[in-house]
Amino acid sequence: MKRLAVLVCLLALLVWAGVPAGAQEDSTSTQTSTTTTKKTTKKSAASSSKIDINSATKDELEALPGIGPATSQKIIEGRPYRAKSELLKRKIVSANEYEKIKSEIVAHRASTKTK
Repeated sequence: MKRLAVLVCLLALLVWAGVPAGAQEDSTSTQTSTTTTKKTTKKSAASSSKIDINSATKDELEALPGIGPATSQKIIEGRPYRAKSELLKRKIVSANEYEKIKSEIVAHRASTKTK
């Protein structure tokens, strides 16, 4: 009977000691998940703050470093673009201008609707 009581106490102690360890494990995985979500959110926020050269207004384009009224008008007239590098390939902007703006622009393709 005494052995059974000791065994039950040891089992209870092991179970009690194991609960916080399991809770910590869940907490750690939750923290990792939250960190991943924050990184994803930052990444999408960064990409959404970029200016789409296929849909930006003249004023939005002129807000880019080194882009004035004439260049912004050339960008608008050259639409659509498949890639932002086409600004350089088509000689719409100089290499220096492109280096200044390439991290701030994107060229989203227009969605095609099928009937």
